[in-house]
Amino acid sequence: MPTYTDLRDGFRLGPWEVLPDRGLLRDGETERHLEPKVIDVLVLLAAHDGQVVSKEQLIESVWDSRAQSDEPLNRCVYLLRKGLGDDPQNPTYVETIPRRGYRLKMSISLPEKPDEEPDKRGWYWSLLAAGALAVMFIFVLSRWPAGPEPPPDTPMRSVAVFPFQCPGGTEKYLCFMFSEELTSTLLYATSIKVVKGRSAFSAEDSHQEMANQLGVDGLLTGSVQRMGDQIKISVELVDGRNGFVVFSDTLDGPVEDIFRLQEQVASIIEKSINGGSGQPLHAASEPSSFEAFEAYARGQYQFEVRDRESIEESIRLFQEAIRLDPLFGPAYLRLAYAYLLLPDYDTSIFADSMYELAAATTNAGVEADSSILQSAATVYGFIHHKRGEWLLATKAFETAVTAETVYPISHHWYSRLLASVGRLDESLYHARRAYELDPDSAIIISRLAIANFWTGDLDMAERYFGMVSKMTLEAPIHDLAYAMFLIRKKRFGEAIVGTKRGLEKYGMDTAWVEPVFAGIEDPMMRDVAIGWIQQMMLEVPLPPFIPMTLSVMLGDADSAMKIALTIEDPGQSFFSEVLFIDENSDLRAHPDFTVLLERIALDDYWKNIGCEWVDGATKCSSKNHIGSD
Repeated sequence: MPTYTDLRDGFRLGPWEVLPDRGLLRDGETERHLEPKVIDVLVLLAAHDGQVVSKEQLIESVWDSRAQSDEPLNRCVYLLRKGLGDDPQNPTYVETIPRRGYRLKMSISLPEKPDEEPDKRGWYWSLLAAGALAVMFIFVLSRWPAGPEPPPDTPMRSVAVFPFQCPGGTEKYLCFMFSEELTSTLLYATSIKVVKGRSAFSAEDSHQEMANQLGVDGLLTGSVQRMGDQIKISVELVDGRNGFVVFSDTLDGPVEDIFRLQEQVASIIEKSINGGSGQPLHAASEPSSFEAFEAYARGQYQFEVRDRESIEESIRLFQEAIRLDPLFGPAYLRLAYAYLLLPDYDTSIFADSMYELAAATTNAGVEADSSILQSAATVYGFIHHKRGEWLLATKAFETAVTAETVYPISHHWYSRLLASVGRLDESLYHARRAYELDPDSAIIISRLAIANFWTGDLDMAERYFGMVSKMTLEAPIHDLAYAMFLIRKKRFGEAIVGTKRGLEKYGMDTAWVEPVFAGIEDPMMRDVAIGWIQQMMLEVPLPPFIPMTLSVMLGDADSAMKIALTIEDPGQSFFSEVLFIDENSDLRAHPDFTVLLERIALDDYWKNIGCEWVDGATKCSSKNHIGSD
């Protein structure tokens, strides 16, 4: 098998001569240049000479494990196939091995080395001539006027806004909200595609690598520095396709003008990319005072922490923002989001009363500020989902994700709904869309991890679960989903720790966890584990989906179905997504599963969108139903 070093010197792949150091494919008179990463992927596949190379191996070797998803790899494989003239449906060169990786189908060969040593005198004179030419070349270059590399022919059409830095002890909520509001203004007031940049990139990553990974043309970075009553904004826009700085500027003014400053930055970006007028752009809705903006910004910052105390504090701050500016719609919307989530973090709160409060708050916000009308559909979608009103929830989320301005939370919550109705592939799609818009949000990365787990891509699920483990996230549903993932990977010790952590956040007893998990790991302990589940069903107020799934994993599908059929509260069907995962395949094969589908009204939902449950799966007669792509 050839070594990686041998291959870097060049090799043949069918009719193609591959010259890695030149980034060149050559077939007679035909030459095609490939990007460095694309060549690196090809060389690594060639080094394994027909063997399967996993996605992890490729990402670890080519990106030094810095790629946060498989999108850069997918792009490189696409470009490689395009360069080779390969058909992904019927490949000649690069074959996809589902859920494993890629391999080269065609054998490679190294060029033959000459047997005879070259004439040393010829080598001497060739070297001397080459040296003379090099001197002449350097002399000409020294006299030739230097100039920048010409920019790409196509203008920038997309930009990633990275989290702004906070030098000099500036409060983090100011930096957080500056980049948040800048992103919102660009989404609302321009035709530019805008995503949030990740803070996790390494200093070693080139601009091109970051732009490729995020799928954008431009990269926007900056800082917010508060100095008493003054504030200074530094901002830089780089064309990620060539590394050129498009503009670099500093704006300053009184701290109460911070919202106005972000609109000025947005106008600079618009002018630099689209040749706009340079007049300040305006967000869909603006706070009337710095005090209102500050309360709103602090509330947003607290809301992202996602625990009971932080959500309660965000509610207080959003209420204060509304008191200071009753016409500022986004504050109503964020307050409604906080009301929706609070029952998930404090089970003593009557959920339905909070949903009514969220709906009333949203209605008041729409009346005060019509700019939030389409985004408000996200609130209604969440409430309908919690109540098991599947069709109404789907329609609401479709409004939210097709609005003029779409926020990550809309795709995030729609992903949960689609999983709950058994549309797991579409759920993964919207989880990815949420991640594209906000790749730095722990809760959104968690959703993407879970969506990959539900669809069976354990490698990608583990990658995203690993990303969340390095972040701050207090959501108990994440801990429980990750624990289930660990069980599938047979990492029972870690699963026990994760399950206990999630239950403790719900304020629930954890004494049953170890004996039940022992029964899953060891069939000899199965009867003891089943006894524990029966006992905890009487004593512990667990959501039904937990003992239901554990019973199936212990081989007791009958008990699992009895538990599932006890569901009476529509809110409990919010967790119906677990019905469709691999762990519950025996439950889906149970003769009473259709009865369960009727109880939670999924059968009616599927009929309304042209689908039905047949032979253990959802079958749809056409794609002309709500939510189809």
